[in-house]
Amino acid sequence: MASLASLLYDLRRIQAHREVLTEKKIEKIYKSLRKDLTAMLADEFVEHADPDGALFYGSIEEKVREARFLEEISERVSSITPELQAEISDLCEKVYTDCYKGLYKAVTSNGADAAAALSTIKANPRVIKRMYENGITKLTLPPLLERQRADIVYQIKQELTIGMINGDRQDVIAKKISERLDFSMKKANNIVRTETHRNMETGMYDSAVFVNEGLEGSDLVMVKIWRTMKDERVRPQQRRKTKKGWKTTLSKNGANHMKMEGVAVLADEDFKLEPDVKAKCPSQSGVARHDCNCRCFVEYKVMKRSEYEKMTAKDTVKNVAKSSNSGTMKTGTLPVNLQLFAHSSSNFPTIQLPKAEYAHVMSEISTHLTAEQKANEVFSKAIGNYVYMVENNGFGDYRIIGKKRIQ
Repeated sequence: MASLASLLYDLRRIQAHREVLTEKKIEKIYKSLRKDLTAMLADEFVEHADPDGALFYGSIEEKVREARFLEEISERVSSITPELQAEISDLCEKVYTDCYKGLYKAVTSNGADAAAALSTIKANPRVIKRMYENGITKLTLPPLLERQRADIVYQIKQELTIGMINGDRQDVIAKKISERLDFSMKKANNIVRTETHRNMETGMYDSAVFVNEGLEGSDLVMVKIWRTMKDERVRPQQRRKTKKGWKTTLSKNGANHMKMEGVAVLADEDFKLEPDVKAKCPSQSGVARHDCNCRCFVEYKVMKRSEYEKMTAKDTVKNVAKSSNSGTMKTGTLPVNLQLFAHSSSNFPTIQLPKAEYAHVMSEISTHLTAEQKANEVFSKAIGNYVYMVENNGFGDYRIIGKKRIQ
């Protein structure tokens, strides 16, 4: 029998395939729009361009008043908004419904105890549809697309007006319009990715809450565990392309999902992302720096309440130990977040120390490390008036990648 994690993985893979198909449909919509705008522009050049092939604003001024040339362009650009909304809305509803039903089915088919506890409840399609209708996507998608429509209409009208004032040739204006459309298409596909992820996680979350309610009275609970992709793009990390190649940097916007890896709570509880920011699941915090392009997901498990209590108690002890070992040193308080260095520590430059200080630090590290520090790839060590962040490549092979003065 396939595990619950395996079944949910397959469910997510199917939704990802749906997302790709929708992106291709959106590309076709924009391709058709680009073709229409190019044809409209060509007609104007044929009729009003000067002998050198330039189109000036004055030469079609009468047409602007009579036939509203710029407004014709605007109306054609605006005409794709209902198509975009229909495609994205259809995708989101299917993703939400499939994930809601999929998690419920996966749980009830994966264990006899859970199946027995849930035998008296059943997912109702009408309830599922009503929950989707009341969801955040249904409320935010129309104004989001309307804002995007207004932006692209303004930008294209601006490019046309400036091009005609300058007397640009058709190919120059067409290229500028095409660039604007490409940017708008990327924004539309960004909306697709964000909303697909949001509805995938929300559908599973709502289903998990429904299952958890059905488990009341038994010794079983539905537990959700925050998971990241565990790569160099997990927030606060960012990948940027430079002249010397790709580089990993750290964002300062406050979003840190690396620290959320492995955090477990009950299905009806919230994850705490920041002191004032909570989320029921990834992409549901309502804060852009946490939600946009987020790739985190939730792992769901049905377990006995005693197992959950034991697991969370163990995590609490582990976090306290980590904090005391690698974070808060006094006099004063110096929080050093090892999560920032938990992945790809080789991306951080070596801190160059004076010879005498380097010799002293290396001597202290070599002779006064705890067993836990020796086991970590990155650890912190308070020496004198400073806390040093150290990359551990084995005994005698240490690299200083951070240094902070104790306040």
